[in-house]
Formats: sequence, structure tokens, C-alpha cells
Amino acid sequence: MDESQTAAMLVPEAIYRRFFTRFGVSFVAMLLYSAFIVFRFYVPDLYDFFLGATDVTRKSQLFDDLHSILLAGACWRHGVNVYIPNACMGGGNYNYSPLLLRAALLGAGPAELDVIAIISGLLFCLSLSILPPVESVVEFVLRIVAVCSGAVLLALSTANFDIDIFVMTLIGIAFVLANRMFSLAGYGFFLIGAALKFYPVILLACIVRERWQRIFMVITVSALLVGIYWVHFSATTVVAVTHLPKGLPFDFWFGSEDLAYGLLVLHYLPVLTMHPTLAQYDIAVARPVTGPFIALTTEALIVVALFIVIIISPRYAKALARLDPQRGLFFFAGAMIVSFCFFATQNVDYRAIFLLLALPGLWTMGNWFKGNGDRSMQILLVSVVLLLWEAYLRNFIGFLGGVVVGAPRAVYVEIIFFLCREVLWWWVAIQLAACVLCFLRQSIGLLAIRSNLFARKQ
Repeated sequence: MDESQTAAMLVPEAIYRRFFTRFGVSFVAMLLYSAFIVFRFYVPDLYDFFLGATDVTRKSQLFDDLHSILLAGACWRHGVNVYIPNACMGGGNYNYSPLLLRAALLGAGPAELDVIAIISGLLFCLSLSILPPVESVVEFVLRIVAVCSGAVLLALSTANFDIDIFVMTLIGIAFVLANRMFSLAGYGFFLIGAALKFYPVILLACIVRERWQRIFMVITVSALLVGIYWVHFSATTVVAVTHLPKGLPFDFWFGSEDLAYGLLVLHYLPVLTMHPTLAQYDIAVARPVTGPFIALTTEALIVVALFIVIIISPRYAKALARLDPQRGLFFFAGAMIVSFCFFATQNVDYRAIFLLLALPGLWTMGNWFKGNGDRSMQILLVSVVLLLWEAYLRNFIGFLGGVVVGAPRAVYVEIIFFLCREVLWWWVAIQLAACVLCFLRQSIGLLAIRSNLFARKQ
């Protein structure tokens, strides 16, 4: 075989490898999502079987989170005050950004639910190709496992708006990484995400990697836009924030308050159970000590956690140095969103999809299969995947406990799992926050060095 024939064979192989590393995860995710939609409409029994392994329950209304937003927009367009319980929304109320209601002015309503939801789901799958290419077959399998997690299934089955924020975040990061001209567009995507669902505002911290002139520009424009938004929507934003959903911490929720919240509910429940009725739950929380206990305990835990973050953050400098700018920024964004949301409030599990952004960086920092792997990063990566799969594991262990020790005693197995899950979430949040702090210190240090060099040249 001569050199020309060898080269001809290598070209298709190179193309295949590039497609596999960049688009392989997206391709598999789109196939799985398409099968999921087909099952829902044409094989409902199989659809129910898959949902039965998670916290997702089949409802008469598919994509119910998106349906609530579109319904609220339609009601608002007809003059209904959607921020209070109203008949137009079936007794419910609206708790998203007031800016999102303006989508109703474009004509989008409940009639377009299926089309909008499926397009959002497909865009989510396609956006996974924006993540850094996989480095090995094992990393490819790991990402597929993460994409098949209960957190992702919950987000897609409800068509929660977090999947759209996820897509905007990935596009924004891609623009920030592109070049100086497009980086401003990236911060624009972050601002749009913040205006639609508040928490993406934390992504503006990515400006620490920019030069002073660009930092000043982004801060100035952001302050101006936030001021305009606040003038027009402050009242309704405050109402929406006060209506943010809260839930029983034993199920599909994560956040810093869940541990104190769960322990208090277990202590005061009239019957020891992880699945109380509404009446039992009301008895447990209708006490004067409930609010102060949860607030003070959570605040104390956060103070201790942040102290630990400050202490341990320098140890991650070596691991972060292994990251190229692309993997570094995706990891920083994912770690920042998840740790910020964990410490700030209670979150539905679908917000854990932002852990997908951190996976490529964690894989590289773990230095897997290279003989000198970073054990702490490897443990952190495994822990992140376990948390993404938490719903499957929780339901399986609850079922197994009922089989092994009997239904009456299975509650103790579920309590042990709950406590282990909370400890793991606290540990992961602390490690991610420590990485974020280390990244910020390094970026600010580089910024100071650039400023000194520029001053000397002057």
C-alpha cells in the first residue's frame, strides 16, 4: 500500500473521530430524546415504565412546566393578574420573570406547547456538542450516563425553562471563548438568561478573565440594563421571587436548607414516613420554631461551609492548571451556577443539569488512566454523576429496603439514604465553590499582572 492510499484511508478516520468526539454525545442524546417522545405518544406503557424509576409522574398534561408559562402568558395577555391564584390558571399563579410573560405578545400560547417543548428538547441535545470534545471512549460513555440521569429526564419531561437557560449558557460561553468581538455577545446571553430566570446573573463573574477595559464596559452596560429592568419590573419581580416553589426535601430537591428542613419535618411528623400526606406535613411545619430553626441552622452551616471553602481553595490550583481555557471556562460556569444555587435556595433537581458543564473539566483534572491521577477530582467526578442519578438510586434503594427489611422498616433505609445524600451534596457544593474561588483568585492575579505590565509599558 503506497502513501497516497494510506492517506486516503486516514482522512475518513480523522473525520469520523472528529465527529465522534464533538457530536457523538449530542447524536446519542437526540436519538434517546426522540425515542422518549415516541414512547410518550405511541407506547405510553413503556414511557410510564421509564418515568417510574424517577420522581417524574405521568400527567395528563405533557411538558407541564412549559405549559404553565404559556398559559400564564395567555392569561396575562387577556388582563388576568397571574401573580395571584386565579381561575384562568386553574387556581395556580405565575412565579417566573415578568419579562418571560412578554413572550405571549409574540403569539406563543398553550396551542404551540408540543412544538416549542420538542424544539427546546432537541436544542438541548444539540447544545451538548458545544461542550469540549471527549478525550476518550470512557469519557464519552460517562457523558452519556450523565445525560441519561434522572435530573435530565425530569427537565426534559416537564420542558422546564432551565433547559433553555442551559442552551443560552452554552452559547454564551462559546461566544466568550470565540474572540474579543463575540465575547460581548456572550455576556449578552448571560444577561438575557438573568432577566428570564434570575440565577444566571452569577455567570457575569466570567468577566474576571477579560481585560480591564472590557470589564468596565460589561459592568457599565450590565448596570444600565439591570437599572432599566428594575424600573419596569421591580414590583412584579419581587412578587415572583416570593412565590418561588418550595418542596419536601426528601424528594427531587437540593439546596443548603434541605438538611435542617428534613430533620425538623422528621422530628415533628405524627407518623415516621418519608412520604407524608398534606395533613401530616402541615402538622410537622405548623410550629413557631420551624422557620427560625431552618433559617438559623442553614445559615450556621453555610458560614462553616464558606470558611472551609476559603481554607481548601488553594489546593485546587494544580488541578485547575491542567485545564485549557475551553474546559476551564465551562467547568467554572457549571461549578459556579450549581454551588451558587445550592447555597442560595432550594432547587428542583432539574437545575442539576448544569453539572454537565463541569464534567469535561473534572475528567481532565482527574487525570484518569495516566498513572498520576488526582484522587480528589476523581472522587468529585463520581460524586457529581451519583447526584445526577440520585432519583434512580433513591427509588431503587427505597424499593430494595421494602423487599429486604419490610415496608414498615424501609423508612429507616430511606432516612439513611436522605442523610447520605445531603452530606454528599454539601461536600460537592463545598468542593465546587472552592474550585470557583481558586479560579477567581488565579484570574484576578493574571489581571493584576497584565495591569502592571501595561503600566510599565506606559
